[in-house]
Amino acid sequence: SPLISKSLKNNGPISTVVTEAFAISGIKVKYRFYPWKRAMQELRSGRVVASSAWRKTTRRQNEFLFSEGVYANNNVFFHLKSTPFDWKTLDDLKPYDIGASLGYAYSEAFERYEQQGKLDVFRVNKESSLVDMLLSNRIDIFPANREVGLALIRTLSPEAINQFTFHPTPISDNPLHIIFNKDKTSQWLLKAFNE
Repeated sequence: SPLISKSLKNNGPISTVVTEAFAISGIKVKYRFYPWKRAMQELRSGRVVASSAWRKTTRRQNEFLFSEGVYANNNVFFHLKSTPFDWKTLDDLKPYDIGASLGYAYSEAFERYEQQGKLDVFRVNKESSLVDMLLSNRIDIFPANREVGLALIRTLSPEAINQFTFHPTPISDNPLHIIFNKDKTSQWLLKAFNE
């Protein structure tokens, strides 16, 4: 991810913000990197004290404490320029084959439509495979964080890059947050982070 990664300077822009916010309170952060699902398991088990960066959903809010927003996180739909695509409401997406990443909640409404079978969504393990599926016309559109999607596309050949575009309307502009377990230590850390 161009936002959080072991291979990026200071572990990426989100990690930089997190490290600096905690440093103001004299707290030193140590990062461990896991796939999304495993990161959630590590937090639930108490093996880590916090996890970044997550979008708020009702289910997650019942289970975890959420920090102030750390990153604006605009999710948009990517498609090939050869696919005429426009949308204002989720109902406009019904005619399209949609690819999406497992474990990602793009918006609560999107998730609800998918669960109710109102949208044809094909979920994959690796976000990078959505780019290949789009190029081979197995899907028509896929949602992704704008920066993440653009970074995935930039790894392609110049001819392939030129085939892609994204719709400017954000699916959701829910910010990303740091999440903590609901315990006393976490409440103190959350307060320190937010300050």
